[in-house]
Amino acid sequence: KQMNKIYVLVPIYNFSQFLEACLKSILLQSYRDWYCVLFDDGSTDNSIKICKNYTSRHPNKFKYVKLSNKNNGPAYSKFYGIQAVKELCDKDDIFMIVDGDDFLVTPFAFSIISKKYQDTKCLATFGSYQGKFSEYQKNIQTNIYSRKTWFYSPP
Repeated sequence: KQMNKIYVLVPIYNFSQFLEACLKSILLQSYRDWYCVLFDDGSTDNSIKICKNYTSRHPNKFKYVKLSNKNNGPAYSKFYGIQAVKELCDKDDIFMIVDGDDFLVTPFAFSIISKKYQDTKCLATFGSYQGKFSEYQKNIQTNIYSRKTWFYSPP
């Protein structure tokens, strides 16, 4: 089977304390056909330095985009970040958002996602998360946007 390319959008606003873990978790994926757009929404902390470090060391994997020096909010960074990624994608590519204060818990996340997309021909998926403002959910919700439903539970 042909592998889908995965495009990742990382919206960022003053996430320097989390960003290294986020980008490292993306970089360490075993699935190698991916590209990541780092969309900075006017960060004033060390996020810019971290992003530029990744883009300079891995220019074929990371691209840094900053349209404004002021913070415009999460909807802005996701909307314009999606526009930046959309220019790169083909119709069978996979697009995902990993917020700058999140990280992938396994180096097989992209492999799992690609396989599920290929096996189910789904259109969109969503999952659960663990963080400061959430309780960890062991079972991920059913995807109402796919042609077939599927579940994923992290190890």
